[in-house]
Amino acid sequence: DPASAAWPEAARPVYNYGLAGRSVTRVVPEVIHAMDTHRPQTVYLGLDLIDFVITEATWRAPVEPPFVVRRTPLDRLRTFAEVSLSLTAVSAAGAVPVTPPAATAKFDCFYVYPTVSRQQTGNSDGTATDDERYVVQQQFARYGEVCRRFAPLYRQSTLGSIGGQFKTDGELAYADVKAAWDRYLAADNQGRGVLLMGHSQGSRHLTRLIAEEIAGKPIARRIVAAHLLGWPIAVPDPKAATAGTPPPALPACASATDTGCTVGYVTFLASNPPAADNRFAGPPAAGLMVACVNPAALLGRAWLSPIMPAKPRAAGSSGVTANLSPAPLTTVSYQLDGMVKGECVRGEGGTSFLAVSSPVERVQSGFERIDAGLPGWGLHLIDMNVALGDLVTLAGKQGAAWVGKQGTGR
Repeated sequence: DPASAAWPEAARPVYNYGLAGRSVTRVVPEVIHAMDTHRPQTVYLGLDLIDFVITEATWRAPVEPPFVVRRTPLDRLRTFAEVSLSLTAVSAAGAVPVTPPAATAKFDCFYVYPTVSRQQTGNSDGTATDDERYVVQQQFARYGEVCRRFAPLYRQSTLGSIGGQFKTDGELAYADVKAAWDRYLAADNQGRGVLLMGHSQGSRHLTRLIAEEIAGKPIARRIVAAHLLGWPIAVPDPKAATAGTPPPALPACASATDTGCTVGYVTFLASNPPAADNRFAGPPAAGLMVACVNPAALLGRAWLSPIMPAKPRAAGSSGVTANLSPAPLTTVSYQLDGMVKGECVRGEGGTSFLAVSSPVERVQSGFERIDAGLPGWGLHLIDMNVALGDLVTLAGKQGAAWVGKQGTGR
């Protein structure tokens, strides 16, 4: 904003080129055209966190006249998430600031976010609001430590549709996700490995995408892994008299270096397990159960590594959690070390879930407030955050394993 008092007078912009809601492929050539026309001394180029491409992507799209892409440094477009990832590790020994590791990006991550839209319709209009931005920040931004990130907007089913206030079109939401995937493969993948990541509605659409477009097809060789949380992924039940047949899928991950596999779970309090007919944890059909793969167990860890926002909001984590940290914080997020247990268990009527508990009263009571806030949903609102530290570490190991296998022909 050129009128903002934040600008020193000597550096105040005289030309403001606002393109809210426009794609990167259109913004860049138009900014180049503006630079050629107005010859500014300095250009400040701001790009939305979830304008499809997040980190270090090259775009060379066809451009309509009068905008012509010239050979300039902007042909190589680098966008960065303007999000603080400051983190404090909180343990029984105290609180210690954590320096994020140097980012590496030898593979990609393709993320589909959960239901966060509060638009008063059955489907959102696919624009980025504070809700979409916030959930991307809390669930996905930290994956940038290990991969190049892609987060497409889509016309998702809204929160109002879940409560029955509006009728939604699930096919419209899925079609947007599939179109984004197709475009990513055509324009950006270039043979790189890609980790699929979703939560809740996002996992639902990615589970279908895997079944219809990936499993058993050549593209499956490019899948580093799928982290699909908060959705009942059906797998054969080994305890059933007759095992059922689930939809096509990627197998469950069995180690931290397995690739082309799935990490999935739904989360509930160990002290308040779900009923047999629970929408998330109950058997999807005869002979089937809900997959549960504990990412901490794959890493050989006895405790989960939750990463939570210091100031939680309704989207991405529960507003009723407040701050679970037993220590004071100055960072935007905190990681609980040695405070949260997680275990995959089988419960009443064949339920399957990640059972979570904490010996720390402040943390456990926070979990109980989340559980009570949405009866029957368990800890769904923090499915991802409750093991985010483990998930990011696991993604790095799986990505490295996938890259290593390419040189061996496996």
